[in-house]
Amino acid sequence: MSSLSSRAWRLYTYLKEHYDEEKFISKKELAENCGYAYNDNSQRNCVDMEADVRAINDCDIIQKIVVSDSKGYKIGNEEQVFDYLNKRFSRDLKSMKLNWKLTRKVKMDKQMRIVFGQERDTIETFIKNKLENEEE
Repeated sequence: MSSLSSRAWRLYTYLKEHYDEEKFISKKELAENCGYAYNDNSQRNCVDMEADVRAINDCDIIQKIVVSDSKGYKIGNEEQVFDYLNKRFSRDLKSMKLNWKLTRKVKMDKQMRIVFGQERDTIETFIKNKLENEEE
C-alpha cells in the first residue's frame, strides 16, 4: 500500500468531482486547480502530476483507475480502463522485446560467426576505447 501526498489526494478528488464519461480533463486545467506547475511552451509538462497519477493507480485505498490520454486524465469507466490497459500492455511488450534483443546482443559479444566477404568474424557488441585500439 502506498501513501498519497496531499496534492495527489487533491488531484484524485478533483477528477472525481469533475467526472464526465466523455471528457478528459486537460493537464493545464488540473495544474491550475490542483497546484502543479504548468508551462504552455514545454513539451513535457507536469512530471509531478504524472507521478501522482501513478501513485493514485498504485494506491490500495483508492479503488478507481485514472486513465490518461493525449487529451488529459479522467477516472475511467470499464471500457476506457480496458482500452488503457491494452495500450499499456502493448507499450510494455514492445519495451520487453527491445530489452530481450539488447540482452541477446550483450551475450553474443566476442562470439565467432561465419562470414562472407567484408564482415567481421567476431561479434563486437561494445565499442572499444582508444587504449584497446592502440594495443591491437
